Amino acid sequence: MKKNTFKSYKEAILERYSLAQLEDLSGILATPTPAQLRDFCSMKCDKDLTKADEELMKAFFETKPDESLKHSISRCNIDKFKPIISFLKREKDTENQIRVGLAAIIIDFNPRPYAKYLGMAKDGKVSRTPLPTNQVFTEKENKPTTTLYKRVLYLILGFISLLSIGYVLKSFIAPEKQCMQWQKDHYEVMECDSKVNSLYATNSIKPIDEKLLDFKKIEVNNKTLFFEKGKAIVWYCKISDTEIDYFNGSGDGYHPVLNKSLRPITKYIIDKYVPK
Repeated sequence: MKKNTFKSYKEAILERYSLAQLEDLSGILATPTPAQLRDFCSMKCDKDLTKADEELMKAFFETKPDESLKHSISRCNIDKFKPIISFLKREKDTENQIRVGLAAIIIDFNPRPYAKYLGMAKDGKVSRTPLPTNQVFTEKENKPTTTLYKRVLYLILGFISLLSIGYVLKSFIAPEKQCMQWQKDHYEVMECDSKVNSLYATNSIKPIDEKLLDFKKIEVNNKTLFFEKGKAIVWYCKISDTEIDYFNGSGDGYHPVLNKSLRPITKYIIDKYVPK
């Protein structure tokens, strides 16, 4: 008897993905991007989802109690899909059951979720036939039976399902940080609902931008390297007639606190304001 494991579950999903690329007329699954997968998941919400699919998607998108699943999808950071794409393309493995579970939903792999896969037929065969998009997954009605075997089997499957749900909840007790705030001289990554430190109360918390995580305010002197191959690598913002803030790049083009435009350093500014 073939033993089903999380490793075999992932491999079955990857095999199904090879077929799903050929069946998908939109071409999204052949060359998926994070934005396309987000929109793909949003479209899934317009169709019938199983309760298990819905709960897993709520866990992945960190849906709040008073929020719709579709809204949480629209506000999610699309970078969350990059590990899923890497997994489907066999570029990088993952042990995160939520990511693997969402991959199964996206390509319509069956049986899912993982708990259902563990309780499948003893012969170890996995269904690779896509189900109709409007089909609701329901347990087949069985004729009443009093056999002890079936009762025990249902109890075992129910227990496995509870364990799987518990794992999902545990994985998201500490959600990934998706926001950032300017603090002193750099952007600090934090959770979006974090309490604002009183020292930086005027600095707003905004969605994380990977390009700004290395953006910093710097101190300069006459030994600072201001140009590289004739191009300014230090940017500045004039605060007053005697005060200037300097940064290690252009960032998003604006001072992170004052919202004034940043300008590339010039020899005139260096000669007039930089300490000798």
